[in-house]
Amino acid sequence: PIAGAAVGLWATGAVLRHESLTTDDGGNFRLGGLRPGIVRVQVAKVGFKSSQTELKAGREDVEIVLTTVVEVRGVVHFDSAPWRGANVLLTDSASGASEWAQIEADGSFRALVAPGSYAACVADESRRGASVTITATAGAPIQGVRLTAPPRGLVISGRLLEPDGQAAQHSSVVAYPGSKPGPSSKMAGTDESGRFEFRGLAPGPYLLGASSSRGRAMV
Repeated sequence: PIAGAAVGLWATGAVLRHESLTTDDGGNFRLGGLRPGIVRVQVAKVGFKSSQTELKAGREDVEIVLTTVVEVRGVVHFDSAPWRGANVLLTDSASGASEWAQIEADGSFRALVAPGSYAACVADESRRGASVTITATAGAPIQGVRLTAPPRGLVISGRLLEPDGQAAQHSSVVAYPGSKPGPSSKMAGTDESGRFEFRGLAPGPYLLGASSSRGRAMV
């Protein structure tokens, strides 16, 4: 049983009712006087992953299971300023499941993970830095994890236009290293204004190919 957990209950009706309770030494909680209907229950306690569920008012056999979590804190070193899209990726060594943690402006990050062994690295959709193995043990927060981001690389960005000068929305742009198409390519899509961006490119010349519903082009 988990004592001292904060329980929030939201009961719908003519007027939304919100109550806050705390579990007793046996992990129990009870709220009476509810009208028939659906009640949303959220349970939280430090050291556990918050749980949220919906159930019918009047039930007295509800069992909510909280999962133990471990807080992981650390800092990321960049070769320059943090680049857009970079996050910390923590991959469970046993299951392969992944958790993402946001990197703050000062390079720090915080994650909550279940006990286990994890490979932690800095990554975005196209790059991953060197991994650091961390072992999360229940009741033992992890501090001072240091990660190094992969080199930012170069950026090619621009805007794709149709022959009449209108933005080519939701179209494809491909970047080929060198002077001709090949298998080592990267693809990007255009947004509502026709803009596209490639990140993490190695130095050197690139051939750009673009296609839209109205034609194709190479640059």
